[in-house]
Amino acid sequence: MNLKSSNVLRSLALTVAMSVIGTAVCAQTVHRVKPSTSTTKKVAMSPPESPIELWSRIKILLKKQHGYTSKKDVEDVLGIRFTHTEEDNETLSPRIGAKFLHTGKQELAGLGLVSLVLFDDPKWSRFIVDWGVEHSETPNCLNLDQATRDLATLGWDFADKRSFLPGRGHQQFFRKDTPEEDADNSEHGIDRFPHLTLFMPNQLSQCVNGLGTTRQHP
Repeated sequence: MNLKSSNVLRSLALTVAMSVIGTAVCAQTVHRVKPSTSTTKKVAMSPPESPIELWSRIKILLKKQHGYTSKKDVEDVLGIRFTHTEEDNETLSPRIGAKFLHTGKQELAGLGLVSLVLFDDPKWSRFIVDWGVEHSETPNCLNLDQATRDLATLGWDFADKRSFLPGRGHQQFFRKDTPEEDADNSEHGIDRFPHLTLFMPNQLSQCVNGLGTTRQHP
């Protein structure tokens, strides 16, 4: 083999070697920058689009921690954010009565104006949600009979007969497993036993457009 042929072979071998090394480096680089699915952030829950969808999420809240409602629970489950928070302190008059008061309003398609109020305290919570126009029927509304059956399945029963006085209608419920001795007791104006109220536009309406709950921390 002459010198020229030897040089050609060495040049060819060097080219092949460099190509192999370059391919390996590229493969390692691709492997390093490949995104990991484990770091993907959770997509936030979108707001409900109808009274029935909102009610289905409210039922989830009623199941969590025996109905005790926290700010995180409300925002995570309902997909609606509070926009204002007030902390209780000695300078407030009147006092909130809970560590925090969270409020928020949002206009939603299919629901109208949704209003949230949450008295948030380590020992108790009071949650109120209204949707639509307070004294008007909501299209595709949640029916009172259906809501009552759903609450019975979740362990709630009538506290008394529905109010038929003029004005906004309401129906109260209590937990079926509430000890009888707790039902007549209250402390600092806060009911010691869990209760729930459904609201209707008027005293004759069967259309539910609001809910309120009070629950001690379990």
